[in-house]
Amino acid sequence: MSSVDLFVKGNYFKAQITHIEPTLEAAFVDFGAQRHGFLPLKDIEGYDRSVHKVGTELIISIEKPEYKLKGAAVKAHKVAPDGVTVHRLVSPKAHSSNGVGCSWP
Repeated sequence: MSSVDLFVKGNYFKAQITHIEPTLEAAFVDFGAQRHGFLPLKDIEGYDRSVHKVGTELIISIEKPEYKLKGAAVKAHKVAPDGVTVHRLVSPKAHSSNGVGCSWP
């Protein structure tokens, strides 16, 4: 499976908040795609300003894949549904030939 095939609507990933933009009421998350995902704060299940800060890890699903210069629109979940694989992409310094690793329970 190539990384392009992985970044489609409905797939789940482990992500980390990299930036919160109060004027947009949104966060940007790194989940291993070429561009960071766009996450409206209202789409974080159980959002709490004191808990959800830069560096916080989340489980996200792709709602709308990357398109041209725009990153994917994503939604955060407290837990992934039963039977769903949550992908965690390995860091660029230690990646396989396709840059994908699926190792998060």
